[in-house]
Amino acid sequence: MSNEPLLQDAPPMVGKTLYQEIKDFPIPQMDPAVLAELEELRGCPITFTDIHNIPCTEISDEAVRQIEPLVSVDMLAYNHEKYIRQAIEGVVNQETDFPFELVIGEDCSTDKTREIIFEYQKKYPHLIRVLISEKNLTQNGSSNGIRTLLSCRGKYIAHCEGDDYWTDMKKLQKQVEFIERHSKMGLVSTNYSVYQDEIHLFKKQKLCGVKSVRTLNDMTKNPDNSRIGTLTILYPKELYRIGIIENPMFLRRFALGDTILRWDMLCRGWSLGYINEKMAVYRRHGNSATNKIGKRRFFITIDAMLIWYYFHIQGRLNIDAKIILRRVFKARLLAASWEKNAVALQKTMDFGNKYSLCSSWQVMAYKLHILSFFIRSQFKLKLFLLSIKSSFPIRYFFFTQKDV
Repeated sequence: MSNEPLLQDAPPMVGKTLYQEIKDFPIPQMDPAVLAELEELRGCPITFTDIHNIPCTEISDEAVRQIEPLVSVDMLAYNHEKYIRQAIEGVVNQETDFPFELVIGEDCSTDKTREIIFEYQKKYPHLIRVLISEKNLTQNGSSNGIRTLLSCRGKYIAHCEGDDYWTDMKKLQKQVEFIERHSKMGLVSTNYSVYQDEIHLFKKQKLCGVKSVRTLNDMTKNPDNSRIGTLTILYPKELYRIGIIENPMFLRRFALGDTILRWDMLCRGWSLGYINEKMAVYRRHGNSATNKIGKRRFFITIDAMLIWYYFHIQGRLNIDAKIILRRVFKARLLAASWEKNAVALQKTMDFGNKYSLCSSWQVMAYKLHILSFFIRSQFKLKLFLLSIKSSFPIRYFFFTQKDV
């Protein structure tokens, strides 16, 4: 992999990529004590992405490299053979009065995803740039997400994963017009639908009372205000550039990287916009990031809370630390119980004792929370009864501090 072209070896093109804008700035280092505290809360290391050594071969045509896009659409693809066509078509069919590009980061899929992407790149050479490497970046300690984001050139960046899709062909046009009408607007999102792929059914979305312009105060008070679908967001590239060169959290690898951007811009005094129109579909299936029942699903909650905690200890987010710690504790209990990991369970209880989260009534409440989660989760009743028969993971539901 060392002989591969790197991100910095991109072909010459009009306009600077985000990487070219930040490559000469020193990357901020996190205080070792703060990093150690965050890793203790997380229960495992928080890795760092070296942006100067990300393998990247770009497949693109002169036609797209010679335009200066107002918007770059960031699309990540891995084993999305069933869905990638719909995702790409939702982007390339956008109706705008400005130029845009689609930057696809293909992370060494084992199915025909890459082949399909190349087919569309040839069909839309004036719109699509494809980033590839010889090995899967995620499995080799790097980040396809950061690579793709750093390759964007537009004034604004939008996101659409390779298994999601846009339904409103004027989505980009509406969002750009909205964000340019409002000063200090850091991000604009829209409403969206959720599609359960296995059962071919749209899930009802319950977003009530979401304001069209939200501040930091709004986001911490109303849970609905903090729900944002990554597939719907559009934001200025400049805010991500500032974040990378000033905030050491940006290049740390978390389950949901856009959460860092969101809270960073809010803490800087920018607001978030919202258009109450369904413009996209988030697809839930067995391999989608937020639908995984395993460790990653729980780490989405943990990582979101760690980001809150980081801004809290920096004095930038006024929220009770106990609220954050309790949510981290519950998510870690769920992860350890699900994996039947006694060592992780013991570490979690030690963590709970250290932060006074393990009073008898709290432990009972957490046990009930865990039990109800597994009953209400994606397990069918039959599978749940089978798990009782095999004592998995029930024996962890009813542990006591003495037991572990």
